[in-house]
Amino acid sequence: MKVVTADELGVAIRHTFVRRGTPVPTTLPEGLTASFAEEADKRAQWKGFVRKSKLDAPPLAEVVAVAAELAKGGFAVAREEE
Repeated sequence: MKVVTADELGVAIRHTFVRRGTPVPTTLPEGLTASFAEEADKRAQWKGFVRKSKLDAPPLAEVVAVAAELAKGGFAVAREEE
């Protein structure tokens, strides 16, 4: 499995926003926030996905926290390039 670095993610994020013609946000997307991961309907959707996919996966809050940490670095790199 390839590990994506903050620099690689930052380049991809920057290219996405350049293509859209919009600035890179200064805050994380809603889907990468703790409040998102705490929503009952989102937790239920995650549990359903995990069950249907027959995965042994951590709770949504843990997945979101890990993804948010990686994304923070990527967004920081993307903003540096603007």
